[in-house]
Amino acid sequence: MRLKPAGRDGLSLLEVLVSLAIFLMAVTALTHLINNSSGLAAQSSHRARCAQLARSKMNEFAAGALPLSGQPDSAFDDEPGYNWSAEVADGATTGLFNVTVTVTFRPDDPYPVKVSMSRMILDPKVTGSTQDVPAAPTDSGVDDSSSGSSSSSSASSSTPTTTTTTQGGSGATTKSGGSMGGR
Repeated sequence: MRLKPAGRDGLSLLEVLVSLAIFLMAVTALTHLINNSSGLAAQSSHRARCAQLARSKMNEFAAGALPLSGQPDSAFDDEPGYNWSAEVADGATTGLFNVTVTVTFRPDDPYPVKVSMSRMILDPKVTGSTQDVPAAPTDSGVDDSSSGSSSSSSASSSTPTTTTTTQGGSGATTKSGGSMGGR
């Protein structure tokens, strides 16, 4: 009686090497994809921060905190690595300006992240500014001339109205204050 040969119980060395090569190629490809995606995520984060900073500077121009004139490339005080510049051009009508703010992350890099934002802004000197001091409310029905029938106690308790003029970046404003007693 003849014995049948036994079946294969293991893998050959060649099969192990081929499977190991396939595994290493897959790991290399996955590592490359992870590195690329993390780099793109960081670039996207920097681009979003540039857009926030550009919007902030644009709002400063609209509010009158910054003068409507071109600004050279300047660094942000509290954001290292970010620079900004502004171009201001006259618009179609008087008091209207076309403002373009550009924010750059790592401007010395050969491939910097750069975001530009343009907007038409009315001159805050014409429309008013957040830097203006509002005038105190006045009573239009109060007559400042005193008549002979007013008592001496009401005349002695009235204080004179004072006027203070301040000069701001957006024009002159007048602030009046004081009170009239007994009325």
